[in-house]
Amino acid sequence: MPGGRAIDKIRLLDAQTVNEIAAGEVIERPASVVKELMENSVDAGADRIEVRVEDGGIRRIEIIDNGEGMSREDALLAIRQHSTSKISRIEDLTSLSTYGFRGEALSSISSVSKVTIRSRTGDEEVGTELVTEFGSEPELSSVGAPVGTTVIVENLFQNIPARRKHLASAKTELSHIVATVTNYAVIRPEITFDLVSNGASLRSFRGPDRVSRIAELVGPKAAKRLTSISKQVDNVEISGALTKMDVTRSSPSSIHLFVNGRPVASPLLLSAIADGYGTRLMRGRYPIGYLTVTLSPGLVDVNIHPTKREVRFADPEHIRELIAQAIEDAFSDEDATPRFSDLMDYMKIGKAPEKLETPRLRPTVQARIEAEASESGPLSFPFEPLFQLFKTYVVATGADEDSVIIMDQHAAAERVQYESILRSLREGERRSQKLLAPSILELSPDERAALEENIEHLQALGFGIEPFGGGSFRLVSVPVVLGEEQGEKALKGVLDDIAKIGRRRSLGEEIIWKVACHGSIRAGQDLSRAQMRTLISDLLQTSNPYTCEHGRPTMISLRIGDLERLFKRQV
Repeated sequence: MPGGRAIDKIRLLDAQTVNEIAAGEVIERPASVVKELMENSVDAGADRIEVRVEDGGIRRIEIIDNGEGMSREDALLAIRQHSTSKISRIEDLTSLSTYGFRGEALSSISSVSKVTIRSRTGDEEVGTELVTEFGSEPELSSVGAPVGTTVIVENLFQNIPARRKHLASAKTELSHIVATVTNYAVIRPEITFDLVSNGASLRSFRGPDRVSRIAELVGPKAAKRLTSISKQVDNVEISGALTKMDVTRSSPSSIHLFVNGRPVASPLLLSAIADGYGTRLMRGRYPIGYLTVTLSPGLVDVNIHPTKREVRFADPEHIRELIAQAIEDAFSDEDATPRFSDLMDYMKIGKAPEKLETPRLRPTVQARIEAEASESGPLSFPFEPLFQLFKTYVVATGADEDSVIIMDQHAAAERVQYESILRSLREGERRSQKLLAPSILELSPDERAALEENIEHLQALGFGIEPFGGGSFRLVSVPVVLGEEQGEKALKGVLDDIAKIGRRRSLGEEIIWKVACHGSIRAGQDLSRAQMRTLISDLLQTSNPYTCEHGRPTMISLRIGDLERLFKRQV
């Protein structure tokens, strides 16, 4: 004000407000409390951790461990801000191998709840009980207690109504706690974990290794479909176990990701996994299992987020490539032909199968395919086509004398076309053949926009597309692998697809998928015996004959035993 004293705009916050703000960064919900306290238990050397919650952890959370425990002095210091047993200087942050800072977690939690700590070390006769409520001065007393630590957190965020009202339902909060406990149970198989909700046992993890822990989650049938992942280059180790491409889920929530033993949420790692599966996995589907990345602490930053759920790698593309290659190597020899009998198992309960057994080709048949595929000329074929079913499926003799193969002709043709296009790009083969009469492309505004966005990719595949004035284009050549008729149909189909779904951006490799799809034999198309034989022969010479580029199966195996089960000749 003129002639007067300026009003102060900057002021120091009181200690309680500072604590509550800090708590808000670390403690987002009850699951955050469970995470922090379990990490403390792990760092304390516990091999048994019990988590008890009431009302999704909103009303009460109790973590019981048999770790080394805390003395009275340590318990008192543990709830103080910036107290820790993990580091003594700033340089220690780059080599930290434990989970977190015991004092930082307890200080934050105690500022937004009532906290009771009971703990005893092995060299003490009596334990210590500490009680503090919403940051109040702690009350200390001596109690009888087993070696280890019990932390009870009650009435979370009761002193911050605005935060408490934004918590989800008890059911939703409990689901987050289940996910948190599950993650640590997978990465720490040497520790027994028990989760109890409202007095009822919800989860109990006792498997001796990570694969056993995954089996406890998904059941023994799906667990049999796990494939080990392993790769080590210099200071980076990739390990894990992921299901084969016939056991998938509609979301990535069943993939447990870890970096240096810490559960993380990482779009980079999920993307690398998808790259590794490639076209073996149906788009929109995800495997089950776990993947862990172990590297020098200095090569990854785990402190970019207060909860440490996110990480930043010093060389993210190197990590992506290692993961993708490790997964590709693990599944390179996988036979993913689903068994019809496994489909039948699920018909009884009316839901889609989560597990499909995949018998391998007999060694003699496999050897014949490989030997003849390496020679010039067409494959003289171990599977003889019998007939076409519903103008969509080809039925052929199977790999064994007591089986037949049922092949989806469109999916099979897609795989053949997709790999033909990739091979022509990789080997620099002649990609285009000129049309005898160039075709004027009649395009809607959306199709024209899709073409303009993707014209470089289409030209690289062998489509000769030229501007023809007034916003028009003409097609002068098509990819050799497609031929004249199929090439023009494929281009129009691709542009129509993109326009219909409103995507005008450049699609890159997805263009190859779409071209392969539209340039392939369709469902409902009559095939001669010679065409069926050629199609299956071409399919068996691809690098992955078991799925199309979208990850759908190209064929299933039907055995005589499957028919006998259908007709009740055997059980």
